[in-house]
Amino acid sequence: MLSPVAASSSTFEPPGAPHHVSILMPIQLTKDNYLLWKSLFIPILKAHDMLNLAEGREQCPPRFDPAYTNWIKRDQIFMTWINASLSASLLQYTGECTSGRTLWLHLENLLAKDATSRVLGLKARLQNLDKRRYGKMKEYLYLAQQIADELEAAGSPVDDGELVCHILAGLVRPPKHYEDLVVYIRTRPMPVTRQQLHGLLLSHRSPMDKIKIWICLFCCTAILALVLFVGLVSLSMTFKR
Repeated sequence: MLSPVAASSSTFEPPGAPHHVSILMPIQLTKDNYLLWKSLFIPILKAHDMLNLAEGREQCPPRFDPAYTNWIKRDQIFMTWINASLSASLLQYTGECTSGRTLWLHLENLLAKDATSRVLGLKARLQNLDKRRYGKMKEYLYLAQQIADELEAAGSPVDDGELVCHILAGLVRPPKHYEDLVVYIRTRPMPVTRQQLHGLLLSHRSPMDKIKIWICLFCCTAILALVLFVGLVSLSMTFKR
């Protein structure tokens, strides 16, 4: 009677050409997106009954076992799929791996810790957003969106509600030029999306912006009045002559 491994391996059919996984994977693994890459790669392994190879639950049979040859084929296809999904910068670190399991663990040891640290660092940056460090609202919103995009690429996406909360928190640090708008947004019956928030903030005038506008209008009015006065004086002197 065949062992469970032999039974599953005896009917094994290679699932596609070596480039098979490159069609299914929308990204390549880099040093910055390990968690996202892994979350996309695991469903592919599950669909082809190869997750046991990655997790080490399906060990290589003895060399003289009828299932040995098919197990080796599956393992090498698994390893080929991993290599096909790696960026060029990571391929140089995989040369000594001879099986799919060793390559899987090698990448985990190489990247998982850094990936977690990167996510924590990005979340800390998001929590410490501060509009005072940026002159223009557009720059502030661009930074917040950039951090959110990097978190998504790292496999830890931020939903609209969380991003909106962090952006608003960065606006109410003293001096509180945007406090009224923040209160209005937070007390709305319906939550705002990040796109709606961008529109509200970019169209909003802070008290300082309003002061600058009034100063500009005052200066323009004063200059215009001076020009008119000089013109009238010149015209009056012309008539006197």
